[in-house]
Amino acid sequence: MRRLAVLTALLPALAVAAPAGATPNPDDTRTCDGCEEPVLSGFSVSPRAVTPGAADAAEVRFSVSEAASVRIYFERRTRVSGRFRYRRVRGHLVARAAAGEFRAPWDGTLAGRALKPGVYRVLAVAFDADDGLRSNRESLRIRVVS
Repeated sequence: MRRLAVLTALLPALAVAAPAGATPNPDDTRTCDGCEEPVLSGFSVSPRAVTPGAADAAEVRFSVSEAASVRIYFERRTRVSGRFRYRRVRGHLVARAAAGEFRAPWDGTLAGRALKPGVYRVLAVAFDADDGLRSNRESLRIRVVS
């Protein structure tokens, strides 16, 4: 409780204020009125049981509403004090996709290394290259088998 009070007291001090008389940057389009964030939908990995390095690779699928860079992150399920927790695995996949459907094979490796056997949560987020806006986050679970 004390930590929360200290953090709450520090928050106003951490806010960065613009200098007096400063004008907004016209090139900063992340807050523009006409900008829309990309919409990511239909994210799937098929089959849900993946064997790293197997000849028959899994297929990653999704759709985006506009051209975007889609980052795919992996979190491994672990048991801590009797509860399941997810820990982010180092590295991620990047797919530069045009508007519409996207499909790509995936061999069960990340940064050249096979994922350890277990259950993973796979997260996908699309980033608009033009305005830097972020999409909704899609997630699903897969099982990596040896």
